[in-house]
Amino acid sequence: MNKLKTFMMPLFFVCNMAYANQSELNLADIKGLSLKECLDINYNKFNLYTKPGLNDKSYLFTWYSLDNKSSDKSQDLKNYIQQKTGDFYLSKPPVKNPESNMIFIMCMRFYNSQELDNYIKDNILK
Repeated sequence: MNKLKTFMMPLFFVCNMAYANQSELNLADIKGLSLKECLDINYNKFNLYTKPGLNDKSYLFTWYSLDNKSSDKSQDLKNYIQQKTGDFYLSKPPVKNPESNMIFIMCMRFYNSQELDNYIKDNILK
């Protein structure tokens, strides 16, 4: 088992770095990143990510890829998401009931908004 881990870890690292260096991010990539960031910002304020497995790193390499293009754009996107969505947690949703999880609903509205599309096209992808 240790030999397998020894072999797989460098391979995993190389594959992920190759993904992080991809030259073209598209609107769908950045929107997915924005949704994940919205959820992270607001769920963190409820300390939900202290439970194992809830805070995945699924968009970590997309952030790396965006940082490789421009760390300013990456930080601008984070600031924009924080400004637009940072108070969604104030709705105090019952997070155990997915039908009334207001953070998720509000983050999905943000994700689907024309405003986010326009911001990404005008500020991140150009």
